Amino acid sequence: PMPPDLPFTQAAAIPLAALTALQALRDLLKVQPGHRVGLHGASGGVGVFAVQIAKALGAHVTATSSAAHHALLRELGADATLDYREADLFDHGPFDGLFDIFGNRRFAEARRALRPAGVYVNTVPEPRIVGEHLRTRLARGQRARLVVVKSRAADLQALAAMVVAGQLRAVVDRVLPLEQAADAHRRLETKRTRGKVV
Repeated sequence: PMPPDLPFTQAAAIPLAALTALQALRDLLKVQPGHRVGLHGASGGVGVFAVQIAKALGAHVTATSSAAHHALLRELGADATLDYREADLFDHGPFDGLFDIFGNRRFAEARRALRPAGVYVNTVPEPRIVGEHLRTRLARGQRARLVVVKSRAADLQALAAMVVAGQLRAVVDRVLPLEQAADAHRRLETKRTRGKVV
């Protein structure tokens, strides 16, 4: 059930993006208290949830975005913020996990920033990413993973519990009526949103 007193706009912003963040961080990166996690592209729809979920799981979070979004990311719980135009996240390791939300980096680049058993997760199902995932699936050392979101009632309940506990909130970039759906998609394609477009 939807948490009480949660506005419908906020509720609509949560499921897909927050499930992506939850399943990437908890299931693929296996974030534990004290882990160092890097989030590349943290100010968009998935990223704002990833910051909060990583913190709820006990991680130290380093997040990249444009400098204009750093205050928001710190408010959401990021321990360190980097302007992706001026600093390379992969120079600030070692990390136990790297979540490439933006999806424009390579596992080969990420390896230098990962601990020996670190995991790199990407959101873009390109052949290269799928190949890296398959090649490192059974590896004992560093691994690449692709997050493929699964709808699970238990995960939605876990997210609702985080909302009720004050650990998770939606950040809404803008709300557009259905007849402006094309405009909403154009906005998303810029990859410059601050949270979710609803």
